[in-house]
Amino acid sequence: MKKLVSNLYTLSSTGGPHRGVATRDETEVILYTLLYLFKYINKVVKEQRVEIGQETAES
Repeated sequence: MKKLVSNLYTLSSTGGPHRGVATRDETEVILYTLLYLFKYINKVVKEQRVEIGQETAES
């Protein structure tokens, strides 16, 4: 997931795989991808498949 977000950032950056700023089409792809990624993360957390930020202090 970290690599996906990193690649989306690279795609949107000035001078990424294109000259200048990202085009409207590229920006829409990035935003839709992030939207669905957030929805997926929300679903996973709601179904309690993963725990976020809950660490136990066991020694």
